[in-house]
Parts: sequence; C-alpha cells; structure tokens
Amino acid sequence: MTAITHDASTTAVPYGHLVPLVELLTQHGNRPILLSGAGLSGFHPTQGGWQCDLERPIDFGLIEDSFELPPSIKLRPDRDEIFCEQSWTLINGSRRRCE
Repeated sequence: MTAITHDASTTAVPYGHLVPLVELLTQHGNRPILLSGAGLSGFHPTQGGWQCDLERPIDFGLIEDSFELPPSIKLRPDRDEIFCEQSWTLINGSRRRCE
C-alpha cells in the first residue's frame, strides 16, 4: 500500500500528491477529461482550487486498497468525489455530472 502525503510540498504543483490516484484510476480504465488549461494529469485551475474531472465514476475500492490516505484527503462515494482539504483539490467522477 502506498502512503499519500497530506499536501504537495514535495511536488511542483499543489495537486501533485493526488496525481498517483488519477494515474491508478487511468490504469484501470478511467480517464481524465482534458479541459482547457488542464495538464496531462487532467487537473485544471478553478475558482475554488484545482480540479480533475473523470469520464467514469471513481472506483473507491481500488483507491482504498491501493493507498493509505491522510485524514485531510476525503473519499466521498456519495458525491463521487475525492477532496483534499490541504490543497483544495477535487477529483470528480462522472456520476456527479450525470445527475
């Protein structure tokens, strides 16, 4: 199990510590929607912080089985999102946009 830090202090971008989560989901068939201004990881700036929108719902079981997350990273299956309270970064699954 890989430990994820509570912030991106060791990366060049504020969402960097969450990139491994998106990469794992991508390896298992999901893909980030590359909006204008998004890097290859799919993260883009918004008024409220950084955000990555995915084409499919988040596989929370895969995330929980693969990573040890700090308390500041919130898994929200009921909202199909992962939110980091330290960096104000949101990963959105597709289910939220389809409601």
